[in-house]
Amino acid sequence: ASDLGTGSGGVLNDGVCNGTEACVYIDKITAIYWAPKTSIDYTWENGITYCENLVFGTYSDWRMPTQKEMNQFFIDNGYSLKSSTTQLNVTFSQYWSSTTASNNSANAWGVEPLLFNSDASKASTTRPILCMRAN
Repeated sequence: ASDLGTGSGGVLNDGVCNGTEACVYIDKITAIYWAPKTSIDYTWENGITYCENLVFGTYSDWRMPTQKEMNQFFIDNGYSLKSSTTQLNVTFSQYWSSTTASNNSANAWGVEPLLFNSDASKASTTRPILCMRAN
């Protein structure tokens, strides 16, 4: 995890989430930024809108990741995510991806990050979301 230099109570821009600064998880392989999990669950469509409208750490180009992006992120960072859940607030839940099911456009893919599990379900179901941005 790393801070984005906005907030107070810690040492800003020191790369450590140690205060109230806006903190993200930076994938060291892809350099993609991941915002912390939302505090409430969203339907698939509302989750996409939330990410598109998110302004966090002075950035406004957030989006919901695809199923492939989420799977790769969790594969690359799985063990470190378990030790940094306080930064991303990742839990044992299915998180929405932006990918719809190819056999039913009313369904979308969710990804369970800590068990590396994917499942398609009704887009009207509420789930937590993670937003990402390319650096």
